[in-house]
Amino acid sequence: FWSDDYFIYTSDVGLIIKQNSTNLQKRQLPIQEQLEKLSEQHWNHKYYISLEDEHGQED
Repeated sequence: FWSDDYFIYTSDVGLIIKQNSTNLQKRQLPIQEQLEKLSEQHWNHKYYISLEDEHGQED
């Protein structure tokens, strides 16, 4: 449901990234792939615990 004060109590964030060709020429991964690898490392970390698992619920 939409209300007239919707934009007073909500917010959003945007991110614009420009990959320049010099980074690619230095054999660096595109920023999208770098962020994907970082995210995978976070979720596969040995200290990561699923909150669902903690409450006895299975995936």
